[in-house]
Amino acid sequence: MPGYLREAFKGAHPEPDEEPEPEEGPEDFGIDPDEATYKYDTGD
Repeated sequence: MPGYLREAFKGAHPEPDEEPEPEEGPEDFGIDPDEATYKYDTGD
């Protein structure tokens, strides 16, 4: 590898990460978590 490319690689900085996707909740799917019933008992 040519020296100038090696030096450019050493001085490179990573691109900033994309914004993380917001976490989805039941409300995002039209589910009211206070009124919903579930197929399996979660022990709550």
